[in-house]
Amino acid sequence: MNPPLHSVELTGLITCADENDLHILKRHLPQHVKLTREEPGCEHFSVEQTQNPSVLKVSEKFTSQAAFEAHQARSQHSEWGRNTANIARAYAVKDGGAWWALVPHVLGKKPVQAQLGEYAFPGPLRDKLVAAILSGEKTATASVHEEYQRFGEALPTVGELEIVIDSDAKPVCITRNTQVNIVPLSQVTDAHAVAEGEGFKDAAAWRAGHIAFWTSPEFVESMGEPVVEIKDETLVVLVSMEVIAITAAVPSVEG
Repeated sequence: MNPPLHSVELTGLITCADENDLHILKRHLPQHVKLTREEPGCEHFSVEQTQNPSVLKVSEKFTSQAAFEAHQARSQHSEWGRNTANIARAYAVKDGGAWWALVPHVLGKKPVQAQLGEYAFPGPLRDKLVAAILSGEKTATASVHEEYQRFGEALPTVGELEIVIDSDAKPVCITRNTQVNIVPLSQVTDAHAVAEGEGFKDAAAWRAGHIAFWTSPEFVESMGEPVVEIKDETLVVLVSMEVIAITAAVPSVEG
């Protein structure tokens, strides 16, 4: 992470495994909040209990990366950091235009760079897809290869992380790619179709649904000219993924 000239925002969850974790957290949290809010560059810092008493929502904003990193360093070596080190945390960090995943119990103590996961367009379809990811029904996705070429974006890779956002652009979870394949549209399998978790029973149903989306006015407008022709030979990027952390208090998965 190179020092930026912009603010750094973090959102996510702290999840206590048991009553003892919760007791430790509550004992040390007030002082941690006080010290953090007094730090140079801290614009906002809050830790709030969610509907699940064992899960707390964290939100913070610092004026620069230097201020954010100074906060992280102080926290790790503070009484709060030492006593709560074993309590699970899952954060999405927005550093200007870049995204980072901070999930110590899975990825280690340092932030790991991630891509932004924007499913469909904001609205009912995105909400449906994000809900399916959070519930575990959706473990695969697909996109037109031309999207990456046209906008100069790198193709997804195995092991790559994504910060999945909802229709309000709020990070809700972090996924990790487990498999990436590029195939002609005609070669998408039934297994992949079912894994997309959208109710497709086979590849034929999957194909009909995706062609409808890829030829929709909204998608066509987003791609610009020339219009992408969808046919048997059209290359599609198939990605299988797993959720490694939840970063928003969603009632259906919060417990």
